[in-house]
Amino acid sequence: MKSTIRSKTRYSTTLTLGAFAAAALCAGTAHAEYITSSISVMADGQFTVSGGNIHYWSASSGYSTYNLSTGATTTIGKPPAGTSSNGFGDPFGVYDSSSGTFYTASFRSGGSSYIYRHDSASGSWLQNSGSTYGTELVNAYGGATRNGQLYVSGLVEPWNGGYGQSTFISLFDADGRQDTLIETANNSAYLAVDGDGGVYYGIFNLGGSSSLYYWTAEQVASVTNDLYAEGAVDTFLTLADGQILLDIDGGFNGLTVDEAGNIFFSVNGGSAGSVVGMVDDSSEGYAVIYDGPGMWYGALSIDGDFNDGATLYMNNYGEIVGIAVPEPATYAALFGLFALAFAARRQALSSKKA
Repeated sequence: MKSTIRSKTRYSTTLTLGAFAAAALCAGTAHAEYITSSISVMADGQFTVSGGNIHYWSASSGYSTYNLSTGATTTIGKPPAGTSSNGFGDPFGVYDSSSGTFYTASFRSGGSSYIYRHDSASGSWLQNSGSTYGTELVNAYGGATRNGQLYVSGLVEPWNGGYGQSTFISLFDADGRQDTLIETANNSAYLAVDGDGGVYYGIFNLGGSSSLYYWTAEQVASVTNDLYAEGAVDTFLTLADGQILLDIDGGFNGLTVDEAGNIFFSVNGGSAGSVVGMVDDSSEGYAVIYDGPGMWYGALSIDGDFNDGATLYMNNYGEIVGIAVPEPATYAALFGLFALAFAARRQALSSKKA
């Protein structure tokens, strides 16, 4: 049964033109060239923005969507038998627009995760070949979709309780097999897949330098679906096969790519604290687009082209923060306000002199 709840959108920075103009003149929680907003949505881990809605999962209410235009939250709920979860926070809930499938991963233990699928066309949760609703994997952390496929980052062997265990990016199979694509390193982090099938992953290495890697679509295709032929050996790429796009102080976490190919990331634990950045060709290799309040920056999602007005959303654990470039009309209004303020100030000074 679906229930609809209307929630209010609150703003992390005052978005009236006058206040924004003032913010442009002084240091604030976000860089002045971007508008930021905050939505009261409690999402577990990774989420997806698609078609004007935020698709997300929470252990308490299950699968929900938040309408970015109306502020209405629609709760779809959980599979009929519930989920196998330890209740302390699940890894992700991501939506694939090409198939209308929502995937969510539960975290039961260091050696047990379950993937559940919801079909938007039928409005029902899908069963696997065993007529159950959850497909067990060893360990899931991040999820990304492309053309009806789910890519998962995490462990393929039970967690050893420490750090530095090899992590992998794999293709999900409803029968429970994991077609490993890429072996990564260090602690688990989120991943991103672009429109062509290229894969991005940022190493999570707190207390040191971390690298953002990229593998081409052709490389990934060369190790895809090699698990199923008789006598086949599951091959995979490694970090040595990838291209390093960026080195940064701290640990990568959230990662996404917009439709124009712009790469966004969140990083924590570096000398600059937590930041959201966009990869560019500057000497630093990226531009900081958000460094506002928050103890731990999480997953990212965007639908469209950031530079053409699409909003980048970030899970700030307890809220979802939106980051956007102001529209040209907003810039014009800001310049108008500055001009009026300058003229008024000049007239006041002239009056004093007179």
